[in-house]
Amino acid sequence: MCRTALAIALTFTTICLGPTCGLAQDDEIGRGKRWVRSHPFWISALTQNDKLYEVDEYRGAGLNTLLAWKPRLGLFEKSVAAKFPVHYHMHQGRGESTDDYVAHARMLIDKYPGITGLLFHDEPRVPEMQNVGAVCDALRKAFPDLLIYSNAMPKGAVRPAKKACINYFPIAWGG
Repeated sequence: MCRTALAIALTFTTICLGPTCGLAQDDEIGRGKRWVRSHPFWISALTQNDKLYEVDEYRGAGLNTLLAWKPRLGLFEKSVAAKFPVHYHMHQGRGESTDDYVAHARMLIDKYPGITGLLFHDEPRVPEMQNVGAVCDALRKAFPDLLIYSNAMPKGAVRPAKKACINYFPIAWGG
């Protein structure tokens, strides 16, 4: 009898608390994790040549988002016309202050509403990270529905332009 009552009580508790525990966890996770969970398969490739970019070929390759490495208007125009999401690599030379970066992003986002993410400053070094964080915070505040992110320079990378995972994939430069 005691086991039966315990099993019933445990089942009742699980049924009642299960959904609320899940909701509490969703409320507690950060904005970035919520975005990733709602967009679980972001498959893209770096693209910078608008003359060679064809949305149908991109989709046909199984990609679902354009990673626009350069702000070439043709990349944005073709993607927006085809309702194809865009992540834009915003270079660190696009402004002097956080307001400049926000204004640059706002100009593009207003003109091309298909932009769903901004990568700011590819591989910043440690001394630059405080500024990168401040700019990313300002961009997140200005565009709360977009994914704003950066990626760190590997610590100890002396010559970043010469790092291509040579230790793992021995490929000669130039081919």
